[in-house]
Amino acid sequence: VLGLHAHLFFPTPLFLTLGYALGVGMGALLGVILLRDWFAGIFRHFHKELVSPILRSISAILITTSLGPLMLHTDIIMLGWWHDTEEIGVYAAAQKIIFLLIVLPDILSVSIFPLLSRLTQESSLRLRSILERSLMILFSLAIPLVFGGVVLARPLLSFVYGEEFSSGALTFQILLLSLLLLCPRMVVQTLVFARDKQKTIAFATLLGALGNIGFNILLIPRFGAPGSAVATLISLFLNRGFLWREAKKIQEFSILPRLPRMLLAGVLGPGILAFTLSLFGVHVLLTIFLSAVAYVVLLILFRDPVILEFRDTYKRVLL
Repeated sequence: VLGLHAHLFFPTPLFLTLGYALGVGMGALLGVILLRDWFAGIFRHFHKELVSPILRSISAILITTSLGPLMLHTDIIMLGWWHDTEEIGVYAAAQKIIFLLIVLPDILSVSIFPLLSRLTQESSLRLRSILERSLMILFSLAIPLVFGGVVLARPLLSFVYGEEFSSGALTFQILLLSLLLLCPRMVVQTLVFARDKQKTIAFATLLGALGNIGFNILLIPRFGAPGSAVATLISLFLNRGFLWREAKKIQEFSILPRLPRMLLAGVLGPGILAFTLSLFGVHVLLTIFLSAVAYVVLLILFRDPVILEFRDTYKRVLL
């Protein structure tokens, strides 16, 4: 609310920053007030034997939380070394949409953490089932976003930011491919984390961060924002590929056999249908809606198991 107020009535970077800072501060203060009873019991429930294992975990988590933003946000800084502010603005605009699109998958992933924590104490058929079903749901969200986003990149950027940002379509299309790595990332990372392998996560984050810096140096001077997008994609592949391999050591699972029908529905719905509608000049929002409906209908016609997963989840949560 404060950020929006600053944007509408005091549209300067200073007031936008102040609005954001005040909003975060007020949120933190409210959190402390709501959790005051928990804070009051800190010393009463203190156990010194937990200090050492917690510190060991924190050291790895600190590295992860420090290097994670480095892997995803150094692009803007490094673009500024070789290119002008226009290139930075185009890249930042495309990147913000990507961050928005992964909010729902992240929420879904975090919601299964307690269950995975219980099941990862020992490998089991139930753990494999939960992993594969969770990944299937997340890929079912990522696939239409990728196909639809690639097709509608230019009109979507023009609608959200204005026609002058449509030049960032290629950058946006490349970053959209990262959704196939970002959407399922929390489930895989949760599995590794639940086995107390924070150091593995920290190493994977370091690998991705260094890879991003290295490929940025190679690609940004020549290719600009699209080169930076490719560097991000490669670094995410290194990071997620390493974690995926470590997760499979903990519990064997397979997701590829579950994807063909989703991919076909993504090609026909958010892919071909969205492209056809855009050729006829249909508004981008209506195109997105119709493509999404077509994708769901196709999944139903193809009898994709993910439809049963969403139906069962709906029954458990809302009925």
